[in-house]
Amino acid sequence: MKKSVFHGILIAAAFLLAVPLVYMIAVTFRPGPGQSAGANPYVYGKRSLFKILPVKNNAIIFLGDSLTDGCEWSELFGNPVIINRGINSETTSGVLEWIDDVSAKKPSSIFIMIGGNDILAGSSQAEVISNYSRIIDRIKNNSPSTKIFVQGNLPCTVMELNRTVLELRTELKKMSGEKGVEFIDLYDRFTDKDGLLDRSLTYDGIHLNGKGYMVWKKALSGYF
Repeated sequence: MKKSVFHGILIAAAFLLAVPLVYMIAVTFRPGPGQSAGANPYVYGKRSLFKILPVKNNAIIFLGDSLTDGCEWSELFGNPVIINRGINSETTSGVLEWIDDVSAKKPSSIFIMIGGNDILAGSSQAEVISNYSRIIDRIKNNSPSTKIFVQGNLPCTVMELNRTVLELRTELKKMSGEKGVEFIDLYDRFTDKDGLLDRSLTYDGIHLNGKGYMVWKKALSGYF
């Protein structure tokens, strides 16, 4: 077995092990009104909660997948107006399904990092960028005064995947400029000398530990 293929299998296994057990039994889930037959119960449960939770005035929303979901942002920054709207396993197409609910509450700013699960699922760069562009358009239409920050995706410990992430970074930066929103490049802050995710910042090669989130906090200092 080639080394690159073996590494790919390892990272896929690590990703699956990080998925809550509820994902593994999703086939037994009976979708409710408006939910697709293949609905992930965790995702739809979180979305349904987020739709009804109140949002404070001048809220700062962190929107994304498991990397966002995994942090206590309000406590990390000591700021009570920060709200976590990250959902484990979320994708760009998934965010499009409920971004109107987020932006309709008129937050002061939204920090987005999404697309990692799209990459793992084999989605094309063009599809991810197209979805991102639509997400930004929807936010602007619903809440013109909301500041939008696009955060570049983080590295992992598999170089093959990192090459795709770096390609996406280039396209996201270009798209952000065209849309007139700020792009925050985080990638290099998390890499080791070999260009991989620094193992001292992760517990599984993809997701961050406490030290990793402190690096993220430092990177965002000064944005709010």
